[in-house]
Amino acid sequence: MLATLIYSDASATLFSVYIVFGSEIGISNQVLLQCAVINRWLALFMGFGWYFVGKYIGAKMTFLASMVLTLISAVFCAMIHSDNDFMLVNVMMAASGSGGYIYSRVLLARLTTKSNTAQHFGFMAGVSRVSGVIGPLLYAWIVWMSGARAGLCALAVMSLPGIGLMAGVDFEAGRQCSESTPIDQEGSGPDELE
Repeated sequence: MLATLIYSDASATLFSVYIVFGSEIGISNQVLLQCAVINRWLALFMGFGWYFVGKYIGAKMTFLASMVLTLISAVFCAMIHSDNDFMLVNVMMAASGSGGYIYSRVLLARLTTKSNTAQHFGFMAGVSRVSGVIGPLLYAWIVWMSGARAGLCALAVMSLPGIGLMAGVDFEAGRQCSESTPIDQEGSGPDELE
């Protein structure tokens, strides 16, 4: 869950600020609008692409691939200067965002048993809320201190620990642990001890 928190923080902030960054560096309003619309449609179709990739290399490797693509997108976004560069970043963002969203849920579902589905997905929703605050605050502070390009590079650096942690997760062992220690143990309340 820590890996998801760190990665979600970096990627959610990146997806929130890259169009604003494009505006700051002089990307035309027409290109920004086209990219915003194209991003949503392309993400839909890229979701199907990630599904087929996941069938061949597995959910964990697919999620790691989308995480690495997000990292590359952040670094490339910090280096862009033209409308064409921004369009390429937009395609990369659509691809990485759809894969990250889909496979973060797939991997969480793999760790979840029927008896604790609500707790796990509730925790995931909480992680998303926390990442919606910490990442933007950190990004704003870095932009204030060093500029928008440095802020994007910081988001790339911030995603590295998430990628490293996710690479080391053993989902089969996590599933077994989840099955052996349910979160909601009935009969363990104070009334049951008498």
